[in-house]
Amino acid sequence: MHLLLGQWDQALLFLEAATATAREVGFDRILPMMLALLGACWVRMGRAAQGAYNLHDNRAVQVGLDLACFSLAELGEVAFAASVLDWAEQARQAERHEWSVAERLLVDRVRSRAPKKYVRLDPKTEPKTVLNEVARTLRRSAQSAPVH
Repeated sequence: MHLLLGQWDQALLFLEAATATAREVGFDRILPMMLALLGACWVRMGRAAQGAYNLHDNRAVQVGLDLACFSLAELGEVAFAASVLDWAEQARQAERHEWSVAERLLVDRVRSRAPKKYVRLDPKTEPKTVLNEVARTLRRSAQSAPVH
């Protein structure tokens, strides 16, 4: 909740503790989502190089992709982030996994910053291709991001 409210310091404390606990007790299933949340928080706080996007299962991939798009937008890749969200929305609809209210807030935050016209991804693009390009763009953008 702190992350969605923009309370970055509190979000970071909570997420670091929660991620450490999940690792400690072997709760591997939530680690991808926790790392994606933590990565989004690090990016927003100017610590992008620490971000980790470890994607394993479909739900975690979808949530992680939303958070990665948020991070991309924060790093200045707003048009690309919006195009990935468009692609992801079609994939979610096909799987009948609509965005939750909280997820929709994050998605709308990215989309509200997108230019009116931007290049959209081909809906037939393979998920692996999209995820690889998101990861490449995140790494590239994070490496050139200013440190706060």
